[in-house]
Amino acid sequence: MTPKDELPSLASLSPVQRAALLALWEVGEGTVYDLLDHFPEPKPPYTSVLSALQKLRNFGWVSFEARVGEKGRYYLYRPTRSREEAERTAARNVVEEVFSGDAFRLAQHLLGQETLSADELSQLRKLIDERRRGKKTNPGS
Repeated sequence: MTPKDELPSLASLSPVQRAALLALWEVGEGTVYDLLDHFPEPKPPYTSVLSALQKLRNFGWVSFEARVGEKGRYYLYRPTRSREEAERTAARNVVEEVFSGDAFRLAQHLLGQETLSADELSQLRKLIDERRRGKKTNPGS
């Protein structure tokens, strides 16, 4: 398996591969059929999702375990990296590659170009205040 630091970027994954990974992050682990239930409409064919999962396994994004159940043999897939880890890496890559390592420029761009709700702005203010006080926070909490 590829080391976690060498995984292909999320942006380089195909739409079906990204959707499969998002579904895995949502359910934690599952079969192809389990994951298909979490795909947006129109759902891709079973074989497309299976192929995407096999490629994700080859890339190192997912692992699988063979099991035997009432209906025979099946594979249970699970992500090798959490969504939070992947998002942190992707954000770091954007800061480095697009903004020359300047996170402040990225923040300026996002705040200046995107429509944020009053609640989202309040959450950002809370994160900034906590950072000023020296607390390390998780943006998803």
